[in-house]
Amino acid sequence: MLRERLTRLWWTSLAISLVGVLVLSGLDLQQANLAESRFVLGNALLLGACTSSSIYNVYSKKLLCAVHQRDVLFYGYVIAALFSIALSLWAEPSSWKQFSTYGWQIWTSLLVLSFLSWGIAMLLWMNLLTRL
Repeated sequence: MLRERLTRLWWTSLAISLVGVLVLSGLDLQQANLAESRFVLGNALLLGACTSSSIYNVYSKKLLCAVHQRDVLFYGYVIAALFSIALSLWAEPSSWKQFSTYGWQIWTSLLVLSFLSWGIAMLLWMNLLTRL
């Protein structure tokens, strides 16, 4: 994509990361049945999420040439939040009632994670993309 060269380092990194995923997931390949009807929707959603993330990461490089990192991060989070809310309302509408039971500790934790951990990590990632 975007005329990038796939070098040996790229393929080696991909292979190492895939092996790491298999090791960390404790996947028993003989008993795994990814096509079982009760898992198909979840697997399809996971595949869609991974594909969307990959496309976002690749095209962010091009987008960052024209738009500031902060704007890409903000609008990307807004779009992701809207899709997540819609999916959550569709998949688990009863879970929305739990929001009113959250205490200030949970809301503070979510805000800290959102702005400090995820926000700073994404800004650093986008800074790296603009340098590459």
